[in-house]
Formats: sequence, structure tokens, C-alpha cells
Amino acid sequence: MTTYADYGHQFAHIYDGLFPRSHVSARQVDWMIAQLPQSDHPLIVEFGVGTGRVALPVAAALAGRDLQFLGVDVSQEMLDALRRSDLTGLVTPMLADVTEQVPATGADLVLCVCATISMITDQDRQEAAFSNAAATLRPGGVLVVETHNPTLVKTMHTHGHATLAIPYEGERRVLVSFCELDFPIWNVDHCWIEGDKATFASEVSRLTSLEELDGYASRTGLELVGHFAGLDGSVDLAQAPTITAVYRRRE
Repeated sequence: MTTYADYGHQFAHIYDGLFPRSHVSARQVDWMIAQLPQSDHPLIVEFGVGTGRVALPVAAALAGRDLQFLGVDVSQEMLDALRRSDLTGLVTPMLADVTEQVPATGADLVLCVCATISMITDQDRQEAAFSNAAATLRPGGVLVVETHNPTLVKTMHTHGHATLAIPYEGERRVLVSFCELDFPIWNVDHCWIEGDKATFASEVSRLTSLEELDGYASRTGLELVGHFAGLDGSVDLAQAPTITAVYRRRE
């Protein structure tokens, strides 16, 4: 079974093709920045930074604000890809497992987005990631968690399985995904076709509800700020591909 620890080994070399950084909109960047508490020298930490899909546009938008941005990932391959993209050193990469380690202290904002929390398929380890996020934050600091919408995923799997084909811009570029849902575990085998080349990769997620996220938060010293759809502040959760919870560390 694929685990979060070996996700990067399979996906690092194709991740930016599957999830182009240009698809992170200005509205999404602005909304994430709006969650940042007032600080003269802000520190942002991203759990599961990957290739910098979110970190780099957020850090670029905050250039000139004496920002420190720490990007944490369990995958060396992902961090190597981040370094190749981050030509001006906006993000400091750190190799660490956020279920086992507090990567920093005194952070104003922790981002755990792009379904990073659901790549951790054990509930105790999910809660450990919350605990380490709380320890990373300063009092009053904010945690943003985005993950798959379990309700929407369920509707896609009326018989427990689904096959999806998603075309991409350009010639002969398509992602074919073979999905199996044994709720809450979601297994997906991908075939990424680009021209005459096909790459195969697999992932497994634990679909995690807002109620579960809120429980982790409450038990680790975080209070709920709000629930949202995606990363742009929308509140129509029903049909949103991803759901987001925002928490604040208690003073």
C-alpha cells in the first residue's frame, strides 16, 4: 500500500504537470494571506510543501515583508523539485515527518493544504500532525487545513469504484484514474499520459470529515475559526472538491 512517506518518490517528477502552479489563483493566494495574523516578521510553515505549488506563489506575494517561509516535507524528492523551482530562495526546505516532529516554533501561520492531512491514513498520526501544528504556532497563530470533500467523493463511487479521465491542455495529455473506495480509505491508481509516454503512480487517502478535523483541533489546543470550500473563502461546501477548516491556537 502506498503511504504518505513514499508519495513523493512516485509523484515528484510528474507533480507539476498534474497540478500546475499557475492553477493556484490570485484569489486563493489572497485568501490564504488574509489568514496570516498581524506580524512585523511573519513566519509561515507549510506541512507537506511538496514542489512548492502553494508555498511559492504565497511567498512571492509577500516578498518585501521580511517573511520567513519554511516548507516541510517527508519526501526528499519533493524538496529537490522545490529547490529547482525556487530560484530566488523564497522558501526554506526542511526534511521532516510532521507526525513525529515539531519543525519550528513561534509560527504565525501553518498551512496543511492540498489534502496533506488525508495522505496520513492513521487517525492517531493525523491527530499527531495537529498536535505538532499547534506546537509550531505561537499563541493566536492560525492553522489552515484543506482536504478532500468526503461527501463529494462518495457520490463519485456509487458502486465503490470509479474511472476518471481528465484531459489537460496541450497535445496528448490526459490523466486516467482508477478509484476504489472502501470508506474512509480511498485508493487511486493513476496513469499520466503525456505525448507518447505513460507514467503510473498510486496513492491512498483517508477521507477525513470536518467533524474529525474539529475534534483533532479541540484536543490539541486549537479553536475553530470557520469552515470553507476550497482555498478562496467560499462557503458553499456541498459541491466543493475540497473543504477547508481554519483554526487559531488559544492564547
